[in-house]
This record gives sequence, C-alpha cells and structure tokens, in this order.
Amino acid sequence: MKSALNILIRADIHPGPVTLDVQGNLSAESYPQLVRVVERAAALDGCVAITVDVVGCDHVDADARHSLERYIADRNSDARDGVVVNLAGTGEPGGGKSSLHAVATTDSAL
Repeated sequence: MKSALNILIRADIHPGPVTLDVQGNLSAESYPQLVRVVERAAALDGCVAITVDVVGCDHVDADARHSLERYIADRNSDARDGVVVNLAGTGEPGGGKSSLHAVATTDSAL
C-alpha cells in the first residue's frame, strides 16, 4: 500500500485558527510528516487553534492512530508553547474513511 499523505493547510492572514485537512493514507511511515506539519503550524505567529482533520483519509493505520494518540498525550503533558492538542471522535482501526479529529488550541499568540 502506498503511504502517500496530502496535507492542505488553511490559515487566515490575521492571527487565528489553522486547519490541516489530511487526505490519503495515514500510516506509520507517513505519521512523522503529519507531526512535523502540526509542529510548524503551532509555531505560526498568532496561531490560536489548530484542527487536524483526517476524515478525508482513505486509510488510517491502527499503529499510526496509536502514535498520534501518544504524541497528543506527550505534547499535552509538556505544552511549553501553550498549545494543547485534543483528540475527539473515533477512527476505524485498519482503514476506511475515518472520523478521527485532532484539535489544538493555544492560550496565547506565539
């Protein structure tokens, strides 16, 4: 299976929320790419919230989903930049269209 991952970043010019629309296959191989984009989005000046939307994914690996959950838990325990990531919804382990969402919010502008 190909591990292609496409991430569309939506952000306004003014400080505010950032949305990452993720499509393709979220796998153990593509998961680090998603984390890099989340970290870059969290570093944007004035970012007040980040929504990671993987509903458009064709496949979400169970391993990638668990890695995302661990990343969120670790990041929340060390939220030194003020960004807190929340995970809501359910994913379908092993594939299929997913309703897994991750939302990140920040208490102050960066």
